[in-house]
Amino acid sequence: LYTIANLGAVVLQLALGQLPAGIGFVLAQGALAGFAFTLWRLGGMPLYALGFFMLGGYRTGRSLAAALASDMVKGAQMGLAYGLVETVGGVGVILAPLLASWLYVRQPVSVYPVALLFIAVSILASLVFFLLGARFVLARQASKQPGNQWTGDQQLPSGNCLLPTCLLYTSPS
Repeated sequence: LYTIANLGAVVLQLALGQLPAGIGFVLAQGALAGFAFTLWRLGGMPLYALGFFMLGGYRTGRSLAAALASDMVKGAQMGLAYGLVETVGGVGVILAPLLASWLYVRQPVSVYPVALLFIAVSILASLVFFLLGARFVLARQASKQPGNQWTGDQQLPSGNCLLPTCLLYTSPS
């Protein structure tokens, strides 16, 4: 099954890599939700194989998070942004097994709905950060131009903005 997960990672990276990084990131999170749902509610080897294929969304999401960071920071700040992305991703890798083992002891199947809840919160947070971060960047850019005021009516960028990395991108050198 992990061979299928690796195949899923390759296919998802090739497919979602063609989209804007923000959209691909949210879709990769959706694929990961599909993995959790498939293992929780569906049965049979073909469906488990499909679920493990969607597990490839994890690696795809990590790659797209790095792509989001690289698109939003100046070259000199790329190390800091990448470190921030990896630290946030690493916290989940450290805490998830602790929470999963605690849940498993209480009721083994509870791991999956809790995973779905965390993924849903992550998707919502991503969407909020993309929208708020894009508005922040536009407002900051407009305020730097003399006589120009941003009213919030202008078109937003493509949604490739996480708020912390937008702060790095727009900070003075």
